[in-house]
Amino acid sequence: MVSKMKVNSEERYSKEKLEEVNWTKTIALTVVFTALVFAVTSIFYVKLSSTGYFNVGETMVYLSALIGGPIIGAIAGGIGSALADISLGTYLFAPATLVLKGLEGFVVGYLYQISRSTNKKARYIISSSSIALMIGLGAWLITKTLEVGFTIAFTKKTYKYDIPGYWLFISAILLSIFTIVTLFFLGEKGKMIFSCVSGGTIIVVGYFLYELALRKVLAVTIGLIAGEVPFNILQVLVGITFAVPIATALHKMGITEDLSETKRFLLKSKAPVYDTLRAKK
Repeated sequence: MVSKMKVNSEERYSKEKLEEVNWTKTIALTVVFTALVFAVTSIFYVKLSSTGYFNVGETMVYLSALIGGPIIGAIAGGIGSALADISLGTYLFAPATLVLKGLEGFVVGYLYQISRSTNKKARYIISSSSIALMIGLGAWLITKTLEVGFTIAFTKKTYKYDIPGYWLFISAILLSIFTIVTLFFLGEKGKMIFSCVSGGTIIVVGYFLYELALRKVLAVTIGLIAGEVPFNILQVLVGITFAVPIATALHKMGITEDLSETKRFLLKSKAPVYDTLRAKK
């Protein structure tokens, strides 16, 4: 009886200490990634001819979601990016950024988690939804002319180009094929890429619709708004290019150990947390 009570006491102690470790790690990761998203977004950017700007902040949004999961990805992505908007003077975009980038981070983290455990049928449903959005937007803009322009900050030079809308439709088809290939044929990296592409669809479509709704306030044409779509797609691709290799390397190094696995190990072993963690080292 005494032995059983001792074991139960040790289990409760292990759970309490593990929850404390979980919260500490979660808060630390959230603060660090929020700061990284803000810094990378606000430092490395190119001003566009419309009201927005191209940046590489997606790298940190995706990294925070792939490493920390959907909640950390949502908080870091939303708050970090919105603060960057405010610091760069694009105040009107801050509310949309808070929602869109937050949702993007959540979706990337959530899809990456479930893609590691769900069957192929569920993956087909998820990938089909993303593909439908991309191709639908491309089809709607197929007859439009995209007014693409950007200004290099340190040279103050502005470059403007007109791009036929059908190129965006072709790009949407190619990106859809790329999504299917990565999800079903590239293993763990493919799941990361698929999650990022799906989350990236939110900002591509979301910012387009947001600017479309406020085009009179922003005093821009539909063509100019559509001209930002390729840059938003490029942001997604740049983010994937850097975030996936970094996340993969950190996973292999064991730095991003899943705490849920630690919890299952502790409960199975019924050992005090400090003994278990010492043994794992």
